[in-house]
Amino acid sequence: MKATGNTLSASGNKLPSRFGIGGWTVDSSSCYLSRGEKTLKLEPKVMEVLVFLATRPGEVVSRDALEEALPLAYFVAGLSYRETGEYVKALVEAEKAIRYDPNYANAHVLLATLLYYAGRPEEGLERIKKAMLLNPHHPYNYTFHLGQAYYILRRYDEAIETFQQGLASNPASERLHVWLAAAYAQAGISEKSVADLGVVTGSSS
Repeated sequence: MKATGNTLSASGNKLPSRFGIGGWTVDSSSCYLSRGEKTLKLEPKVMEVLVFLATRPGEVVSRDALEEALPLAYFVAGLSYRETGEYVKALVEAEKAIRYDPNYANAHVLLATLLYYAGRPEEGLERIKKAMLLNPHHPYNYTFHLGQAYYILRRYDEAIETFQQGLASNPASERLHVWLAAAYAQAGISEKSVADLGVVTGSSS
């Protein structure tokens, strides 16, 4: 694999900016993680954890050395398991991340999405609300997952309002348009459902 640069870890070791770990290809310069057709965008602190671990292949890293990084490490593991459809394992890792850092908002979001898969949307709704309180300046995906919870709970009016709020800050999001269209359809507002699907397919007038 051709390196496009070097990443300096906390240990002083250098890694190529693109390297493999746990079956994933890591691009530390752009904070992307990929495996096959799946691509994830990671926050910089999460990337720091991956670089930290990658500089110690085959080592047993001490608990003290990972104490601050553990929530992020568990979050990354949970995210990876979710993307490969291993939802039970993902849920376990998300809960570990929160156990080590109860204020880690992204871990609460991850756990919320996994609770939806587990058939516990009410708990998922409370988790996403907690995440939004912990991170008031949250990215738009928090709003998306809040709307998703309302939709799964068949609270379609609240889902519509939430998806509209998400689109106000990110009007180009296809998944927000798709879920908003679905919420409109469930609420019996077919003309708006068609209009939102038109935005996604490019057939809107």
